[in-house]
Amino acid sequence: MPDLLELGSETLKPCFNIITAYVLLGTKVFLQSYSGTVVAACASHLGNDVKPEGIVMVMRVMETILKVFPVEGSEMFRQLLPDILHAVLKGDEYPMVISMYLSVLARIMLQNETFFFSFLDDVARHCEKQSTELLSSLIDMWVEKIDMITQTERRKLSAFALGSLLTVNSR
Repeated sequence: MPDLLELGSETLKPCFNIITAYVLLGTKVFLQSYSGTVVAACASHLGNDVKPEGIVMVMRVMETILKVFPVEGSEMFRQLLPDILHAVLKGDEYPMVISMYLSVLARIMLQNETFFFSFLDDVARHCEKQSTELLSSLIDMWVEKIDMITQTERRKLSAFALGSLLTVNSR
């Protein structure tokens, strides 16, 4: 599978469909055996000049893994999340890509809040900003881009995540 993932966009969709099936069917065994390969494949396809459709495919795989493994999946994709956060804060991606980025961040925020704020603190430290400033920028961009989220499931997920932030005290 790793060799197929490196071939290019022709094999990307079938490979990610197979990965999704294995995640849903093989659960923990698959995660223990292939998490490194999946993360490497996702990183290589998010880091290159990939078409928006390719990014969406990668984000769907990440979202599926986060649905099945909320805690393990967050840790698994920790190295990719800063780039996703920065892309959201930049705000100049295609609407479907921004929608997927926001969905992944929302899912992490709702399912693994401790991890999310720890991750936010790490990114803020790396950017030499306060975590509250980074969170404020994220919320501003999220509210600005929420109309780009057209799928009902993702829109509700974003609304829940933004609503959950109402209970967060200034850190």
